Amino acid sequence: MESLSVTYERATNIYIALDMKPEGDYQAVFDQLDKYLEQGILGFETCETRIEGSFDDSPEEDEEDNIA
Repeated sequence: MESLSVTYERATNIYIALDMKPEGDYQAVFDQLDKYLEQGILGFETCETRIEGSFDDSPEEDEEDNIA
């Protein structure tokens, strides 16, 4: 995955988060993960990019100032 501009961090013994650099090729990463899925090596799910107003939207600046 490193050749595809992807790093990872282990959350647990079975869960790993993949982080793709902005210059990474999303489709190439997805295609590789799909190959692993077909081979029974792993399962995966994606997290789409931030969508304005959704749960993972960036907080507004004034909201950050009010976090205790």
